[in-house]
Amino acid sequence: MTKLNENTENISIDSPIDLVKIDHDKFLEIIKPDILKCSFGPSTTKSIPTNVKIPSQRQIILAEENGIYDYSIKHSKTNKGYYCNIAKTVNAGLQDIKHFFIIHNNKTNLPTTAQIQLIFKKDDNTISEPVLLDEKAKSNFKDFDKAVHRTNNRILSNFNNTSFILFMEKLDELAKDNVYSLTNAGKVNYKNYKGRMYKNGYLDTDGTIIKANEYGEVKVGNEYLTLNKADKSYLPSIYTEDYDSKRELYKLLEQTEKVYKGKIEPFLCLGTAIMVIFLEEIWEELPGFPIVYLQGNTKQGKSLIQGIVANLFGYEKRMMSTGDSTDNAIARKCHKHNSIPICINDYDYFKSQSTSFENNVVNFYEAGVREKLYNGTDFNLQPISSTAIYSSNYLPCAKEKIFNRLLPLYFPDNGINTTAITNDYVKDIKRSRILAEVQKYGWEKIKNLYEKVEEHILGLDIFEGKDRESNNVAIAFTGLLVLESIAGYSFSNRDELLKEYCEWYNDTIKKRISPVENFLNLLPALFHGKYLKLNEHFKIKLIQGRVVFIFDTQECIKQYNNYCIQNCMHSEMLNPKTFSYDLKASEYYLYKTTEKYSGKQASSTILDITDSVNGKCFYSATTYDTHAEFSEKKLEVGKKQKITP
Repeated sequence: MTKLNENTENISIDSPIDLVKIDHDKFLEIIKPDILKCSFGPSTTKSIPTNVKIPSQRQIILAEENGIYDYSIKHSKTNKGYYCNIAKTVNAGLQDIKHFFIIHNNKTNLPTTAQIQLIFKKDDNTISEPVLLDEKAKSNFKDFDKAVHRTNNRILSNFNNTSFILFMEKLDELAKDNVYSLTNAGKVNYKNYKGRMYKNGYLDTDGTIIKANEYGEVKVGNEYLTLNKADKSYLPSIYTEDYDSKRELYKLLEQTEKVYKGKIEPFLCLGTAIMVIFLEEIWEELPGFPIVYLQGNTKQGKSLIQGIVANLFGYEKRMMSTGDSTDNAIARKCHKHNSIPICINDYDYFKSQSTSFENNVVNFYEAGVREKLYNGTDFNLQPISSTAIYSSNYLPCAKEKIFNRLLPLYFPDNGINTTAITNDYVKDIKRSRILAEVQKYGWEKIKNLYEKVEEHILGLDIFEGKDRESNNVAIAFTGLLVLESIAGYSFSNRDELLKEYCEWYNDTIKKRISPVENFLNLLPALFHGKYLKLNEHFKIKLIQGRVVFIFDTQECIKQYNNYCIQNCMHSEMLNPKTFSYDLKASEYYLYKTTEKYSGKQASSTILDITDSVNGKCFYSATTYDTHAEFSEKKLEVGKKQKITP
């Protein structure tokens, strides 16, 4: 038994260190009311009684409910013993401290960033927004001030170098939990987590939804997950209230059939979209994932179906990119998000003829890796983590390697019933819950269904064999069957329409190999790029409801080849001598003639391009006649009098 002094109770100790610790802690409790009254400005001093053992650590940080205090012990120069200095360093208490890690969870080679997240209780008893201390803010009290003031103007600090180091040591001691901030919305590819991350919750692989707290943190197991707030306005949300997924999905499919007049194309778009949640597995085990390409004239419902896809994945319509987005910007979006369909609305046809577009299609289909030079010698790998859904007035370039990686979906004129479009059909954020039902299926069950669907498609004897084309359609149709199964809905004439679509898809790919199809397909790019000029190189007319294209044959082929050279499309160049024979053999040929163009005469060819993939859209773009009515009856070949206006 050791006796401290006459005025102190007897204390059992194992070592002098225990005595020092117990005794000084008691002293701090006694003077705590004085500590809590400290404010910024001159420090408060307090004499330390002689019966208090002075600890070896002469300066500590005290974290109290109403603030942070710097407590230091000093020896009096007049040999009157010890006294303590108490200074208020932060005018707010610590509500919560977590170790914070920024995780790049999409196969990128960027390193993890370690930070500290602080939440303060301010002097008005309100709770602050989270403050993130990066490597600078953890190392320097001036940068700490900047980090705090970015989100919390009322919080002030008064550190020096020593007190700040002690403060950071205290934070490390108090922080118990870890928060992993994921830079990629969508599927989680970190540790053992395989669900989907939203800004307000976590969707587990079994369809369970775990809600986030007020700071967007979701406790999954023993750790917290959140989405990086850098692009807060574009983060997806999942609907967490009561929702009858079966009833609402049934309503969505029923409305889609009415709005699109029973066409299968919008359903194939939805089917492909929901299969994106299994994108990683499809890239790993199947030939690839099709890039959906919605094509047709304006106001035919392409943007509408893209908006529904955005809702399914928890996004507002503004998540959709416009046609002004560069191919590099689109690729960056597909790198930045995990297993999410990026909707590219009103894509510029001129860009779709570029090598960048072609590279994107190949990378999106097979999960390629883009290499970005970042320091002159090394590459920062930017792996593709999502796919894209394009919409455009025109189909893209005619190369077979590009086209058989696309799932082209044609939206014909007058193919949409605008009277059936309601406000809840256009926008419904509750639809994000539908993915929870899809998630329950699991990849193995989805894969088994896919294999049966592809066998069925190959049994139609339309495609030559098991290849990209059969894979693309099988993925889309599998997704449609899953949606129907969840909703208990049966799409009218589904199997007959599937066969019709496969025939159209197969024929379109074969057509686009021919020189004439290549030439016609490039007409919009040649026109918008000012290679071909209206009334100088060609004329276009609507005759008996048919789009008649009259062109200076030699000059147009010359300009076509110039375009191919300048855009590194040498394999697509045409031989002017043999192209004349190809024209006569094509289904679009009417006859040859001599025509005047801006004061000159030239040998010309006249084609009926109404049924070419871009014919009707090209007519509208060049004549500004958006109300034209087209006829299905073709003009008679060789009969000049038949096409006289």
